[in-house]
Amino acid sequence: PLLLPLDHYLASNQRRHDAAIASAAVLLTLALLAVAFVGAAGAAAYRYLAVMACLCAGYVLGLNGNLYSLLGIDAVERHGVLLQRVFGMLAPAFSYFFIIAFLRLRARQRHAARVLTGLAWLQIGLVALSALQGTQPPHWGATLSNLLILASIPLVLWEAAQASRAGLRAGHFVLWAWGPVLLVLVLWIAALQDWLPHAAVDLGALVSFGLAIQVAVLVLGLADDSARLRSERDRATDAAERDPLTDILNRRALQSRIQALIERSGSEAAAISLIYFDIDHFKRINDQYGHAVGDACLRAVVKRVSREQRANDVLARIGGEEFVILLPALDGHGAAAHAERLRHSVSREPLRIAGHSIAITVSFGVAAWRLGETAEAWLHRADQAQYRAKTGGRNRVVLADRLPET
Repeated sequence: PLLLPLDHYLASNQRRHDAAIASAAVLLTLALLAVAFVGAAGAAAYRYLAVMACLCAGYVLGLNGNLYSLLGIDAVERHGVLLQRVFGMLAPAFSYFFIIAFLRLRARQRHAARVLTGLAWLQIGLVALSALQGTQPPHWGATLSNLLILASIPLVLWEAAQASRAGLRAGHFVLWAWGPVLLVLVLWIAALQDWLPHAAVDLGALVSFGLAIQVAVLVLGLADDSARLRSERDRATDAAERDPLTDILNRRALQSRIQALIERSGSEAAAISLIYFDIDHFKRINDQYGHAVGDACLRAVVKRVSREQRANDVLARIGGEEFVILLPALDGHGAAAHAERLRHSVSREPLRIAGHSIAITVSFGVAAWRLGETAEAWLHRADQAQYRAKTGGRNRVVLADRLPET
């Protein structure tokens, strides 16, 4: 028996109480954060981590009876040993499910995923057996659960190290999260099983803090993983919306921007205009100088037009030598004046490409949006205006529904 002065015991008990409350508060906060990530990303790893954090919080609060005093429910107190065991056994089970999802073991290491899945279900099976054994289940269930945890530690660390070596950042976070906690956890299990003499250090408080730190690091890892996935998705979306030759938006991206602008305008007649233009006699350039020079001409024209763009203008290539500019907050006359500036900018001097001096002119069609008009009808009117500019002699600007300018 270990005899302690009352003051020493009370002070030690208060420290354990404070550590348990603080750690549980952190764990439950992190669980809520993981739940928020579930809503944002829908990844299975977030769900498993949220459940794991809640179970760890329940285990920590049950260590010194805080759970029962906080709830104040007699039924909870009567089942105290069973509840603590349920929390203690289910927490590692969901940690295995988390590891499988976070390290993508089903895709990378199927054998390891099967082993961890088996360990998780064994823990869940032990919980079911404990529940059948009543409020005071025998010690062998807890012993077997602790042995399963000890057996899983090398596998988790090994798979985390392998993932880290393969360049998977999730592996780094698992190593950082599990590594510092493992020594304390092993000592704690050894103390619980009476494999070690009484420790001078309060291992229970260290376990509480360690679990909170572990979950915090894993939440950071999930946030990092989520940010990486969003970045990859954004890059893929951007690549899908870009014209590979000129690096401006393509037809699909333009239609999406036009539709969004129309929807934002709602029932109000907003000042929005389109400029539809293409390069005059572009086929001659390809025939005379070759397609490589023709491609360089397209890029050069885009560069000259881009210099005149306003911050919110949208420039897109919709095919061949045809381009469209979407002009928010600009009516038809303002857009026509802008197109005239573009015409002068493009044609004021020849392009110097591959030793050739190539004179370039462009024909422009301008159309202001009409309330209730669809994107297709609006583009068609701008295209028709550009066609009139072509048939009217090229190298000019035509405003839709007006006679060609001379």
